[in-house]
Amino acid sequence: MHKVAANAINLKIDKTMALREARGNKVQADMPSSGFTDSLQCNYVLGLASCILAVSLVAAMNTLFEYTPLLFLSIAEYNVGEIDVTVHPSSWTTLSFLNFSNVRRTIGGDDVLFNYSSPRWSLSTSVWNAKFCNQDGWNFRNASDRYLGKAGSKCGMHAESQTLSCVAGNPLDMLMWDKLSLLTTEQCGASDHGQLFLIDSFLEERMGLGSHWHLDPVPAGGVYLHRDLATMMNATVGDDVILQFSLGDLLRIALPGSLTAPLGDHDSVSFLSSTSILLPVRVSNIFEQSGGKLDEEATDAVVMEYSTFIETVSKNLSPNVQYLEDSFSQIDLYEFAQYLCYNLPPPRSLFYMKNDYSAVQTKVLQMISRLVTKIGFEFIDARIMLLEELRILRTISIFLGLIINIIIVALVFLLCLLMYSLLIISVENRAFDLGVLRMVGMTRTGVIRLLLLQTFLTSVPGWAIGLLVSKFLIAAVLDLLKSIFEWKSVPEVETFSILYATFIGLLVPAVAVVLPIRKALSVSLTDALDIQRNKVVAVKVSLERASENIIPTPLIVIGGLMTMFGVLVYYMFPLALLTFNLTLLLYIFFALLMGILAGLVLLSLNIERPVEYLVTNLFFWWSQDSMRTTLQKNLIAHRIRNRKTTLMYSLSLAFVVFVIVLLSMQIEQFKLNQLRKNGSVLAMYCPTLVTAASASRDIDGFVKSNTNVKDFALVSHSLRTVTSQNNRIRTLGRVVSAGNDVYAVSPNFLKVASQGFLTIRDQHPSYFDQLTESLYSAMGSQSMLIGSLYMDNMAMTLNSSFLLQLQGEPVKYERLRPMAFLDGVPKLTMSRYPARQFQDAIVSFPTFARLVRHLKEGYSVRDIPLYYALFELKEGLSQEDMNDISDQISNLASDLGCRPRDVRSRYRGFQIASDAMGIFSSLTTSVALVVSFFSLVSSMFANIQEQAKELGLLRAIGVTRDWIARLYTMEATVLVLSSALLGLGIGAIVASTVTPAHPLRCLQTYQI
Repeated sequence: MHKVAANAINLKIDKTMALREARGNKVQADMPSSGFTDSLQCNYVLGLASCILAVSLVAAMNTLFEYTPLLFLSIAEYNVGEIDVTVHPSSWTTLSFLNFSNVRRTIGGDDVLFNYSSPRWSLSTSVWNAKFCNQDGWNFRNASDRYLGKAGSKCGMHAESQTLSCVAGNPLDMLMWDKLSLLTTEQCGASDHGQLFLIDSFLEERMGLGSHWHLDPVPAGGVYLHRDLATMMNATVGDDVILQFSLGDLLRIALPGSLTAPLGDHDSVSFLSSTSILLPVRVSNIFEQSGGKLDEEATDAVVMEYSTFIETVSKNLSPNVQYLEDSFSQIDLYEFAQYLCYNLPPPRSLFYMKNDYSAVQTKVLQMISRLVTKIGFEFIDARIMLLEELRILRTISIFLGLIINIIIVALVFLLCLLMYSLLIISVENRAFDLGVLRMVGMTRTGVIRLLLLQTFLTSVPGWAIGLLVSKFLIAAVLDLLKSIFEWKSVPEVETFSILYATFIGLLVPAVAVVLPIRKALSVSLTDALDIQRNKVVAVKVSLERASENIIPTPLIVIGGLMTMFGVLVYYMFPLALLTFNLTLLLYIFFALLMGILAGLVLLSLNIERPVEYLVTNLFFWWSQDSMRTTLQKNLIAHRIRNRKTTLMYSLSLAFVVFVIVLLSMQIEQFKLNQLRKNGSVLAMYCPTLVTAASASRDIDGFVKSNTNVKDFALVSHSLRTVTSQNNRIRTLGRVVSAGNDVYAVSPNFLKVASQGFLTIRDQHPSYFDQLTESLYSAMGSQSMLIGSLYMDNMAMTLNSSFLLQLQGEPVKYERLRPMAFLDGVPKLTMSRYPARQFQDAIVSFPTFARLVRHLKEGYSVRDIPLYYALFELKEGLSQEDMNDISDQISNLASDLGCRPRDVRSRYRGFQIASDAMGIFSSLTTSVALVVSFFSLVSSMFANIQEQAKELGLLRAIGVTRDWIARLYTMEATVLVLSSALLGLGIGAIVASTVTPAHPLRCLQTYQI
């Protein structure tokens, strides 16, 4: 009893003495020192700034995340145009046209979902610039001169009568189209190839087709030319051009209206010869970009107005069919549309505002299914090229959305860490105040309330100011997106972003205050009221009570994390595989990667001291020994507090490196995939059946005359295209089969095509440098290059044989052997993965001709049509040189009836999104470093306050202010540099796990 009483008296005396000392010395209670007040103000400002950053940045980043689908929608629209679905007459019916007027009346009306449509025509045409025509005695605007020619001319000599134009001539001697070309070639030279599009400007503007199209409706008798076509023709605004195209179906429609008129000598041959139209028009404007009306490959586009087309053509019919002029002019072209374009109701972008492609596909297909059902699905074919293009971009879209989510999570974590650092410093600085409050009767609950109140006095104003800042930041983000993508209007998602930012802004301080509260409650009353002893300790001793009431927090946390990991791997991962949920699968992988990142950062803290020692001696070797020694002791004394700053800096830099590598990898993968599809940087595509033998002479002459082009390679049209029959690869027992397309390539194909895409799984030994060269050997004439998928599915080896089934009557087979099994090849499709069941195969030109002869007698190598021509360029060419070569290839392609292919044009749409993400990445880096800087400032401020007595002693023995300033500057520098080294190393390690050893190897999986 006496002992207990004595202890109580001593405790009472200790409390009384502490209070008297606090009052007498005015220590931090009634009259805080200036330095202490500055510390509180600094912490409050940094905490307020952290809350403002948390709210405003989360709102802005979530807004960007919500608009990510629109970025890829813009890329897809740039590639294929702003058309949700095109409706064509079904291929198995005898229909050639769709009655747009009837369809609109039937399914339009009050149903706004299907009230945004427009008819279109697309015609292949030849184009001549009239100013280069020989107009000596020949008037291109005179129908007789255009169609019949002048007496004495080559065309005129073929005109046997006024009723038989030189278009027809003798159909047994010359093709009708060639006869008409004889006229124009004689008078105007060689033609350029174009694609004529008939558009209704009013209806397309109403439906939102061509949001970036800034031209007025095409005037009657005029055309708009694409800049590339105009350049090839050397045409300018105001020039007259002649278009040649066929309108046989429309003229047949007009024919019944003239049956009552005497036909005289107008026989069927004359009529058929007159269905080709020579139409003189004037260039009203030249456009550089299609503005969403056409796909980006329509560089040979000629645009006319839909409503005035019939009137213009009816005035320029052949003299042989003048009797059809009246009935032809009465045709309502809206009742004879070649195809119909439909868009979803505005704002149509709402249908695509999902980061999950499956959700977008479901939503859009539901609307299109209703449309097709209303029109009559048995009579039409619907093509959804925009959705197909989005499917190609879906992987990049998922990655980008995932990266933005990771950035948001990482920044929230950094802000939580910063708030925790500020609050823990505040608790340490106010330990005496809290001790006094506890001594006079404040309970543990009261301390918790006090710290919560202090936290929310910082977070609530920060939340309010952050919301205000976020309004301006979101407006700036939207203005940036609108300026980059030329969006006229975008759907509003601001409300959700603000609610999300509010949640994060209140969550961050609520989470960050937990550990500081535990810290405040764990300090004993004696230590809190002890103002004589320095708080800086080099040795720390902790005692743990072996009590059953203590909750083992570390074990609970570790157990919870292990359980989450088990659920992730055992349940979520198989679920993602079974449901083919690519989004969930990627989130699982990236969660594991972020776990690796966080784990490496924590492990790196074990080598923090050696790294700091290394940095000190490496960068400050020139300083005095006393300075370096004091610096090392400071780093040891401040290790616990500086660890938070080290953690933030290293985590920030590791995260920044990781994000930048991911974004760069996605951009590079997209470019490589486009290059693989194109075959080479510059190429030429021939949709028409131009023979490779004749085209190769012109291409060879072009290559020899251009020193910047080293070589060229040829790819034929597929065997299926040439024979109009499907073919399959079968095992010898004809049990297992797979669809296949066979192409012929020149011997130098793999040498000319873009390097790095060829992946060989197995091959026969060969003395040739290239696999495609070995196809021209004796063994190669009986062989084929095929995908390695057949090696697994059909149990093939290099010594196996297989059957190439050629459809026909009867079915025929060719026995061949695999020359090699390929996992990948440029331009064509070969893979080892089952997702690519229908693959391509490669043979030589002689072998290809032999295969065709099974179905077409007398077929030779000279008859094989050219599909693609690839060009190998000289290394180190500038963009100007490549642009010049591209223009020359465009001229060559026009002469051959082909189209140029420049892979750089495919980069342009994605480059816009790349620039936007570059800005976003820079902003993220800046914010992460600013947050880390806040932590550094608060830590250094607390270090200096904590060592006030030591600094006073140093000043007393003669140390100058400059020496002390250099000491703490060097400490901050060593802290930042060591953290940077750790962060960069960790970021490089984690980035290497997501970066393929060879960037081209993953393209086979990327195609899936």
